[in-house]
Amino acid sequence: MSVASGFFLFISVLLGLVIGTTHGCISGAGRVLPMHPLAELMKFGFERVWGPFLGLRSPIARLLTGLHEMLDGVALLICVLFDAFGFFGEELSSLAKALSIVTGISCMFHSIIGAMINYFIDGTPGIQGHLALASGAFVLLRLCVAGPETFSGQTMCAWLSFVPVCVAMFILLANKLYGQHQSFVHGEKRRLHELREEAQSNVYRYGSHILGAKGPIAQLVNRTPLKALGLFPSPPAHHTPHRGRALITPHQETNGQGNPVFEGTGSFEEQSSVEGRQQQRESAKWAKPRTRQG
Repeated sequence: MSVASGFFLFISVLLGLVIGTTHGCISGAGRVLPMHPLAELMKFGFERVWGPFLGLRSPIARLLTGLHEMLDGVALLICVLFDAFGFFGEELSSLAKALSIVTGISCMFHSIIGAMINYFIDGTPGIQGHLALASGAFVLLRLCVAGPETFSGQTMCAWLSFVPVCVAMFILLANKLYGQHQSFVHGEKRRLHELREEAQSNVYRYGSHILGAKGPIAQLVNRTPLKALGLFPSPPAHHTPHRGRALITPHQETNGQGNPVFEGTGSFEEQSSVEGRQQQRESAKWAKPRTRQG
């Protein structure tokens, strides 16, 4: 294998990891698994916005499309990683390469349909447009540098590639016959955006906890010799501050005018307030009352 082929193969593996993780572990799993962090967002979005727009309103349609997308993403991850690390023999490697192309085409159609929905509802393709381009680049790279070598693998790749095409055509037909106009789902966009922002905040907070200095990854790394690299520095120890002495005590020394002498133990604001009260008392003490004239 030449250097250029190896480089493009490496790029295809990276693209496969991103595409498979996004479709298999985030988007698809969020519509299927009720304990997923994005389950509420995906359920509301599919049943109130995306599903009515496509003409697929039932929860069964949400589960089927989510299961299809999740299986595509997981299969793409398994085929790309296992083939890249050489876990398969010649025949299985050829089948894995064929399945990686088929699942890549399926993920590309998922992204194209999602980008179409975002464009008609939000006016922009969103992240689904980027995923569609990445999936197209992945399929093209795999066809050029990592296609199936055996005849059985090539035949399976050719015939199975029609399956995602037929699924995409069925979804477009359902949208044509039963789909609602984008104006009917605009009223649910506000709640959808609120759920999306809440989900993003939860993901950011969860990621910060996992990757933080006190997270499980940091604790695991700090128990190994990798601690010497300083990847996760230990947080500084917190000491309980000592309490300062009282600002004014009965045993404080006084100056020549009877005012207390401060030793700088309190804050500047506290000392200023006490000095102001002392001056008010002195002014009231020495003020002379007015007397009537004549």
